[in-house]
Amino acid sequence: LTISDNDLLDNIRVFPNPTMDYINIMTPDTYNAEIFNATGQKLISTNKNKIDIRFFSNGNYFLKLKDSKKNIKTFTIIKK
Repeated sequence: LTISDNDLLDNIRVFPNPTMDYINIMTPDTYNAEIFNATGQKLISTNKNKIDIRFFSNGNYFLKLKDSKKNIKTFTIIKK
């Protein structure tokens, strides 16, 4: 048996959402995480599994995760 790239992308958990302070990312692979605001401005680029967004204003943000094979999955994050 093999696990397809799509199966790996489906096993990503991002929580809590909505959040007031931190985003936790659980993945079966190593990812680069980028967070963008509504205008597309990149605010953070990291490979950490816990991201501090306490300094963000309340609103919606986009979390883009990219693995070593360049597979990408995007999540909408709500900051309260």
